[in-house]
Amino acid sequence: MSRIVKAKWATNLVESLEFQDVLPKNNRVDHGDMKTSPDDPQGAKQTEGVYDCNLEAIKSANDLMKSAVKSSNEIRLKSQEKGYQQGLSQGYEVGLAQGMIEGTKNALVQAEAGLRELQELVDCINMERETARENREKEMISIAFEIARKIMKQQAVLDDNAIPKMLEEIVHEDEEGLKIYLSEYQKTLGIHIDKEIAEKIKKLSSKSKVIIIKDDDKIMVETKNGVVDMSLPMQLEQLAKAIDQNA
Repeated sequence: MSRIVKAKWATNLVESLEFQDVLPKNNRVDHGDMKTSPDDPQGAKQTEGVYDCNLEAIKSANDLMKSAVKSSNEIRLKSQEKGYQQGLSQGYEVGLAQGMIEGTKNALVQAEAGLRELQELVDCINMERETARENREKEMISIAFEIARKIMKQQAVLDDNAIPKMLEEIVHEDEEGLKIYLSEYQKTLGIHIDKEIAEKIKKLSSKSKVIIIKDDDKIMVETKNGVVDMSLPMQLEQLAKAIDQNA
C-alpha cells in the first residue's frame, strides 16, 4: 500500500473515531474494577505494565495517524497548488500566444490598408502630374504658335515681299490656268493687300490671275491639280495636328 493510500485510509479512520476512543471498550482497564490481592504484588505490577504498554501503543498509533493525515493533506495541497500554477501558467502562455496571433493579424490588416491608401495617393499624384504635363504641353504649343504668328506678322509688315515669297514654291512661270485668291485684309498678319503687292504676285506667272476677296485671312492657289490653302490660320492648324499625331 502506497504512502498516499495509507494516508487517505488513516484520514478516514481518524475522522470516524476520536483519538481518546481508539482503545476498544472491552480492552480498557478500569482501575475501579481492577482487583489485586494484597498478597499478590507481582500480579498488580504486571497488570499495570500491560496497561502502560497499551497506552504507549495507542499513543504511537495516534501519532502515526496524525503524521499520515498531515502528510496526506500537505501532499494534497501541494498537488492542488502545483496543478493550479501549471494551469495558470499554461493558460497565460495560451492567452499570450493567442494575443500575439490576433495582434499580428490586426497589424497586417492595418498595414495592408495603409499600403492601399499610399498606392491611391501615388496614383492620384501621378494623374495630377500627367494632367499638369499635358496642360503645360498645350500651353507651350499655344505659346509657340503665338510666337510664330507674331514673327510672321512682323516679317509681313517689314517685308512687302513676304506673301509673294510664300507663293513662289507653288506658282511657276509658265503654268497656265493659275488662280490666286487673296483676302484684302490679312487679319492674322495684320496687313492689307494693296495694288503693289498684287502686282508683285502677278509677276510670278504671266498666265496667273489674282483675285481679291473680302473674306479675311485667305491665301489660296487654284491649279489644275487642286486648291492649296496657304493662309496662316490653316498652316498653324495643320502644324498643330502634326504635333498631336507625334505626341
